[in-house]
Amino acid sequence: VESVLGQSFPDYELILVDDGSPDNCPALCDEYAAGDDRVRVIHKENGGVSSARNAGMRAAAGEYLVFLDSDDWWCEPNGLEILHQSLCRRPVDVLIYGVRTIDARTGRPYPQPWYPPELNEMDTEEAWMLLLKRGTLLCSFCEGAFRRSFVEEHALYADEDLITAEDGEWVMRTMCARPRYGFLNDTIYCTPRGTADVFRGTRWDRLNAMLDFLEAYLRRGYESERLRRAVLGLGAYHYTLLCAQAAAGERCPERKKLLRRA
Repeated sequence: VESVLGQSFPDYELILVDDGSPDNCPALCDEYAAGDDRVRVIHKENGGVSSARNAGMRAAAGEYLVFLDSDDWWCEPNGLEILHQSLCRRPVDVLIYGVRTIDARTGRPYPQPWYPPELNEMDTEEAWMLLLKRGTLLCSFCEGAFRRSFVEEHALYADEDLITAEDGEWVMRTMCARPRYGFLNDTIYCTPRGTADVFRGTRWDRLNAMLDFLEAYLRRGYESERLRRAVLGLGAYHYTLLCAQAAAGERCPERKKLLRRA
């Protein structure tokens, strides 16, 4: 929150969603709202991350939506200014920017993707195929600024029934709407990567839910073969994660069923 309030660009609204938090977060949110009239607070019953995102998206009044997860921050005080200037020069539906991922244990940054300038001149399918070939995958709400009218026109809200990989499914659905993309190499967002074993405590219902949405994207129709290849290319990434989690998970009947299904 402090990294947003410290931005040099002043014309924004900051929506804090209290998703039924049982600790002091609701009071903390209200304190921020009392101290700055750009801050709005939504208090709601706990519904999960997708429910919280949707509440903020539906309440927003700005031209663009930008997401900030609770453990991340804006690493440059002029980050919103950079986005604003870029969108004034070249308005797009989705503007992707640089994200710095930091090892939570050592504090060292991971290598960042670099977006070649020609991406900004390509259509949706061309841009995504190049990103897939380069191994640069967009899998998160927090990697871009999204035009609110485009989100509303295509009902691009998070699937509240999906209990895993909800970010990736949303990105795949956004791709299917064929937005006009823009790409910035400016690094303005920072996120820590935890040290916990991501395969520990595998929940088979979550993995089955991931397979459900992947199968749905295999069956759906696409406007072009290029778009199909681009969308399913990202789906293949999630499928690889699914297989890795299943292989590393607890050996039990549920694991066998999932492996057979995959």
